[in-house]
Amino acid sequence: MPVCCVVYGCSNRSGREKNKRFYRVPKVVVHKAEQFKKLTEEGRKKWLSNLHLRSGGAESSNARVCSDHFIRDAGCQTDLTMEDIERMEDVLRQNTTELGDLRTKALDTKFNQESFENNEEKTKFYTGLPNFLVLLQVFQLCEPYITCGPMSPFEQFILVLLRLRLNLPLKDLAFRFNISLSTASRIWHKLIDILHESTEFIIEWPERHVLQATMPMGFRLRRMMPAFTRGKSQLSAYEVEETRKIANVRIHVERVIGLVRRKYQILQSRAVPIEHMLTKPGEALALIDKIGVICCALSNLSVSVVPLE
Repeated sequence: MPVCCVVYGCSNRSGREKNKRFYRVPKVVVHKAEQFKKLTEEGRKKWLSNLHLRSGGAESSNARVCSDHFIRDAGCQTDLTMEDIERMEDVLRQNTTELGDLRTKALDTKFNQESFENNEEKTKFYTGLPNFLVLLQVFQLCEPYITCGPMSPFEQFILVLLRLRLNLPLKDLAFRFNISLSTASRIWHKLIDILHESTEFIIEWPERHVLQATMPMGFRLRRMMPAFTRGKSQLSAYEVEETRKIANVRIHVERVIGLVRRKYQILQSRAVPIEHMLTKPGEALALIDKIGVICCALSNLSVSVVPLE
């Protein structure tokens, strides 16, 4: 669309004077820092004081000034000095950095998907899973069954993992996610069922021949009961050695059990709500049993504590 020069008495038009350039009248930038606003105000005043503009012409979004009214046809829209421009660039860089820092801090206090991406430490601390990729894969298993509501499906998923991992009260979670206590409770019960159905396949009971083929070397003992003295004053050297091997294997089992309980602190709770212990009509497992299955399944997604070689 052709534009006209807004300087009083000038009839130049962009569609007719092809050899001339037309520049926008600078506006005052109000959505940046106060320093930036003052600099743009100064620049605009210089333009208006040096040019005789038509009444109201400078306020139009299409306001242009042709190159006839510049001392030199420079490829810029302002007669600000280089010092002014450098000051404006410094302020802009500083504001950009500050906005980036604020955005990072804001994401750290949120629990949306973006806040977990490229933040392995946050993923491990709040979910117990080794990295964001594993977290995302578990979420994708559950996502088709999570309905949208006051929170996104991912935030609902994270709410449940936070409680499993840190044993946070529902009221705490309600404050964190800015929802009501009843909504937090409803999400908790619904998502536990979804997580249980989606992750129980991770816990597999192999056939005996598969167990024999994949069993770690430390577990391949013919004698699985530790020796007892049975009236003898002491065990033989062979019995001591066998008992030591069995004890080493038991340590692995206890380590795995302890790891699951430490990783998901809801399993350490001494006061379990009665409703978690009850089995609903038509269901085979109580809520606490489903929680145990979920925690074990999620633990299986981490590196094994038992050497496989």
